[in-house]
Amino acid sequence: MQEAHYGKCYFAAALSSQCHEAEDTDGDKAANRYVSANGVGTWGNVVSVKAQLLLATVKDNMTTAPQAYTFNAVTTTPTDRRLRTVLSSVITVRNRVP
Repeated sequence: MQEAHYGKCYFAAALSSQCHEAEDTDGDKAANRYVSANGVGTWGNVVSVKAQLLLATVKDNMTTAPQAYTFNAVTTTPTDRRLRTVLSSVITVRNRVP
């Protein structure tokens, strides 16, 4: 497992990752919906990709109580006390938007 050290808090490599394609369904070159690859209606209409990573601390007991987090549109309250964060980025597909 890869670790990154920031001060006294150690973050592990991603626990989970998601990619969703942004599909333009009305021809205006803007995303109308984000779907998984198997949900894309027309690949020529994909204008961007949204990537998400769920990171967590290597060490437990970093918080005083379990902290809920939202990842891939699902809110979860874990049983441990690790810190978690979600990193998200939207990447535009070249030549698909004005």
